[in-house]
Amino acid sequence: MVDFLTHQVLVYQATVNDKDMEFFHRALYDELNMYIYSFPGYKKSLNEEDWSDFLLGFMGRMHGVLMNFNYRGLSFICYLNKVLSWYLRSFYRQNQKGLDDDWVYVRESIIEYEYNRRCECIPRKYCLLDKMVSIIESSGMTPYRKEALRQRLLLFVLKNISFVEEDDFLTAFPFLGPSAEEALFFRKFLQECLRKKYERKELLSRKRNENYFRLNLTERKKASIADPHLIPGLEKRCNLYRRRLKKLDEQLLSIPLVPSNENIAFLLHLPKGSVDSGLFYLRSYLKDLEESRDCRAFPPD
Repeated sequence: MVDFLTHQVLVYQATVNDKDMEFFHRALYDELNMYIYSFPGYKKSLNEEDWSDFLLGFMGRMHGVLMNFNYRGLSFICYLNKVLSWYLRSFYRQNQKGLDDDWVYVRESIIEYEYNRRCECIPRKYCLLDKMVSIIESSGMTPYRKEALRQRLLLFVLKNISFVEEDDFLTAFPFLGPSAEEALFFRKFLQECLRKKYERKELLSRKRNENYFRLNLTERKKASIADPHLIPGLEKRCNLYRRRLKKLDEQLLSIPLVPSNENIAFLLHLPKGSVDSGLFYLRSYLKDLEESRDCRAFPPD
């Protein structure tokens, strides 16, 4: 026997173009939205804001999910759970990747010197230098560990080159070790690497927009065509454009707009693993520092 929700979905499929049934369609959407909103709840690392993002991201797929359901004995809720589980895995991966990327993009509270925003009498160009000096000098470390922290801060500044103004960059570098000439060379080299990434991303964005436009034209043509023999060919073209869009989306997400660790390793003549580990330990230290608001929070030797 068909359950009530499955019956509602079958009625929706039969009356999707009936304007007199719009109230029923909205009621069905509202009922499903409440279920979808709470679906990510078993993922303990996702909060209610993530639930909202999950729902907003899935709403564009709702009509397709309702229309693609084919009743063969299993209820619609079973079909919906499978679709939501697949989408949640993808959403969770993107969410975690976003959190990891944000840890770089927010610049770990070093480049944003909060005291400088409150007191305009401090020159802007000393913002980054003062913050790094305060972190190193008040850390309570041995000279050897201070030097290690200074080298990690150098990696950090190079990693965030696109967020650092040139005055900040040149003022901070004598404290980090390299000379002003080396600092200018580093900046020019990394900006050239970033320029190539921007150009690559812009090219991929144009390709994606072109394929999205062609997909919309093909779908409109398929919806308005009268000859049923032409529909399979148009559907094949639509699937081709969807595959291209998926591949282009993956390529766009794989291009971070920050210098890669390989670029920094090549620039400083270091192994890539040294750059990876240096940034990892610096982020851990800065995270503990931000949480404790105490520069002595660095774990003892």
